[in-house]
Amino acid sequence: LQRGVRLKNPDGSLTRPTAQCEARLAKVASSNSWLEITLFEGRNHQVKRMFEAVGHFVVRLIRIEYGGVELDPLPEGAWRILTAAELKKLKSWAC
Repeated sequence: LQRGVRLKNPDGSLTRPTAQCEARLAKVASSNSWLEITLFEGRNHQVKRMFEAVGHFVVRLIRIEYGGVELDPLPEGAWRILTAAELKKLKSWAC
């Protein structure tokens, strides 16, 4: 995962490799493991497709940050006004 993987397209062909990502084993339980993944690109269902490419599947996926803006403790479906610093971070990603 950290070196990038080629994802499968709907027609069975493979994509160009994904960008390198950061991956860290956060917790190991008897029935599953929790990993923290930091992506530097965003393709359609990328995390699930990356794990499928290496022979694993995703049971639960939780986004904790987007473009430098932390989402915790915002409940699912809720929204808030961004701070000036958060807006600056997002604008720097867009340029």
